[in-house]
Amino acid sequence: MDFLERVYHIEGIEYRGREERSLFVSAGTGLMLAVMDLCPRLRWCVDVDGLDGAQWTRFADWLICAAKRTEVIAFAGWYCATDPKPVADALRRIGRRDPCYAQCRGTFGNPFADLSTAHDLATFIDQVNGWGETPP
Repeated sequence: MDFLERVYHIEGIEYRGREERSLFVSAGTGLMLAVMDLCPRLRWCVDVDGLDGAQWTRFADWLICAAKRTEVIAFAGWYCATDPKPVADALRRIGRRDPCYAQCRGTFGNPFADLSTAHDLATFIDQVNGWGETPP
């Protein structure tokens, strides 16, 4: 992940002491921090709401590269006014069925409909904490 940060200038925040090769992508810092507290198997996290324009244009490539170095990429969000489609498209390109919880309402529709593995946050957290044991 350090190498990806240097190449793409997108930081995956590491929770030190966690050994799993896992990434949590969130739309919203509060949600990101809460899920990281409840899911000790997640090692790195990134809040897409904190990306600037240049980082946003590189995000899909960064995420696809991160997928090659991680066992799971969990995603939760969309409670913001930015377009969720680029994140959904990047997750789709990874080609895995990782835990995904998205509540998209409003202008942009829900591009996560085929990616969602949970319809509520509690189920999503259970999926993240149990990944590898049962399919989502």
